[in-house]
Amino acid sequence: PDDAPCAMISEVSPRGAIFAAQRGLPIVSRAATTPGGFNALATTWELYERHANRAGLEARRENWSLVVPMHLAETHEAARSEVAANLTRWLARHPGLATLLPGFSDPAEALISRGFAIIGTQEDAIAQVSRLTDATGGFGQFLLLYQDWATPEATARSIELCLDSLAAAPRWYP
Repeated sequence: PDDAPCAMISEVSPRGAIFAAQRGLPIVSRAATTPGGFNALATTWELYERHANRAGLEARRENWSLVVPMHLAETHEAARSEVAANLTRWLARHPGLATLLPGFSDPAEALISRGFAIIGTQEDAIAQVSRLTDATGGFGQFLLLYQDWATPEATARSIELCLDSLAAAPRWYP
């Protein structure tokens, strides 16, 4: 329902999408940019839509949110420099992301190359929106994952740049 007091978090498993659909709850794909989560996006929507229809409910893409970690700056070099000090500590607090790191000496490069995070410029943010739109067919909200990768000032500037980017991005929602 439009006034649902909560949403269901869904990662890679289909259970969250099915449960939310059967009850008319919005869905949040928290792992949308992890390799497994990204690969499951189309299936997540297909299951959500099918099970909502079976329950006599309408599946609406505006009720689907994708979570994306992102840090933006005016240049790629500035973005990487701003996160360099804290990114390794942040990753240590999220051991499940260790699978993204093998083969890379720079954790920022690993997260960027694997499609998990945007650490770059507004153009990179727009490209991520396009990538997610292509994979999903459209979604409602683009949720920024707030993280402690940079100083509070650099993070605030990153959020401003992201908001500006989203305003310029191709329409991702229905």
